[in-house]
Amino acid sequence: MTMHMIKLTTYRMRTVMLTVLMTVTSYAAAQCGYCKSFEDLLADRWEHLDTVSVDKNSKSHQFWIGGNDCSLSTGNMVTDNMLKKDAFAVMQGKKLYVNSRRLRYQKTRFSKGYTRAMRMGRDTLIFANQVIGKAEQSRAAIAGAVFGALGGALAASNGMSRRVCYIICGTEDKKGNMEIEMVDDSLMEKVLKDHQALKEEYYSEPDKSLRIRASRIVPILKKAGLLTTVVRKEER
Repeated sequence: MTMHMIKLTTYRMRTVMLTVLMTVTSYAAAQCGYCKSFEDLLADRWEHLDTVSVDKNSKSHQFWIGGNDCSLSTGNMVTDNMLKKDAFAVMQGKKLYVNSRRLRYQKTRFSKGYTRAMRMGRDTLIFANQVIGKAEQSRAAIAGAVFGALGGALAASNGMSRRVCYIICGTEDKKGNMEIEMVDDSLMEKVLKDHQALKEEYYSEPDKSLRIRASRIVPILKKAGLLTTVVRKEER
């Protein structure tokens, strides 16, 4: 093979590789978007984003461990501020992130940030996060009163380690906030009504506080085929 042919072949290979890379990049960019409400998400009304990068604020960034430790950035300050304050959800390919800013459980809230979520059925989202709620607030307040600031901090840390699952399936109030539900025995009874073996597996853990942890619930829901990473209707 002559030197000219070698150079020509190398040039063609580089051209093909560049074309493939551009195609993949364009496809990935086309999969980024955001919606401003849960209703928009269900109706598949997404606004396009050129690109989204995900920064994780903690080392515990596995899907069902990290909680709302994700911050999203696009490289545009105005867009980033909009995503932080106004967006309900952001998609990045097959990954879905929900803004914790709007979510409420027993009128208590999570710290700010985005949390990974998945679909459970057609009209429900599920995610894992720290334990919150009135009982948790009371427990932390008592610990703080008895043991001081250190006790309150330890109680909060314990709540962070006990990840549980929540579902989003309701409607937003006038302020755009949503009351969510914790996945507990009652809800698992409903979703596993046609999966007797998995229901028995779920109840094989006698301690309810351990039974409802995300690390136990999620694998069972996956076995039942109830969770999906599909974000858009066209992918179903």
